[in-house]
Parts: sequence; structure tokens; C-alpha cells
Amino acid sequence: MTAGATQSLPAWAQSAELDAAFKQYQTLNKQGKYTKALPFAQTFIKLAKKEFRETHRIHAIGLNNLAGLYYAQGRYADAEPFYKRSLAIREKALGPEHPDVATSLNNLAELYRVQGRYADGEPLFKVTGPRQATKTIYYGDL
Repeated sequence: MTAGATQSLPAWAQSAELDAAFKQYQTLNKQGKYTKALPFAQTFIKLAKKEFRETHRIHAIGLNNLAGLYYAQGRYADAEPFYKRSLAIREKALGPEHPDVATSLNNLAELYRVQGRYADGEPLFKVTGPRQATKTIYYGDL
């Protein structure tokens, strides 16, 4: 990698590969090309785990993004463990009152709602309470 390429990376980027995987995921996701976005989301998770650590909020964002791709495809059983893991990491890393935790709670509750699992989802919607999820958090927003 050239020095110029390193300087052009955002402050949060640890490598050009991580940045490239995120940008490809983001572009394809915005275009609704969820199946094509999957390998880039998976690569992002692998690199984020390696470059940050498995319990870091960047890794949690990757897990949430992968879950969102599965959700968008109606692959709810595939999405659920990734939403749950993202929530667990965010609660531990950021604290239970953080807006990113509210986003994760809302995502998981919505997943349960679309499956008709109201008894599972209702407590999660209630937990968000004053910690309103204000927007979807993306890696590039950091």
C-alpha cells in the first residue's frame, strides 16, 4: 500500500481491505443487491474481528449489517444470531443506555415482529424506552 493511500483512509479504518469491504457492502446494499453484498459484509466482519477485536463496536456494526442483509432477504433464522451477537457486544462495549444498543434492540424486536413472534419482540420494544434509536449506524458514520 502506498503512503498516499494510507493517508486517504478515514481515521477509523485500520486497513484498505477493511475500508474496501465496507464500501462494497454499502454500495450493493443501497442498490438492493443483498446477495451480492453478503461476501463483502462477511469479509468486513472477519477483518474487523482481526483488526479491532471480537468485542469491539466496529465488529458489532458488521454483525448488524450482515443480519440486515439476511433480514432484507427474508432469511430471518439466519439474521437472528447476528442481531443477538451485535446487541450483546454493544451492551458490553457501550453500556445499556447507549443509542446503538437501542438500535440493536429495535432491530431484533422488528425481526420478531415480522415473524409473528410478538411475545419475544414486545419486551425489546419496551426496553428501548427513552433510549430511542435515532438512525441506522453504519461503519462509515464513525
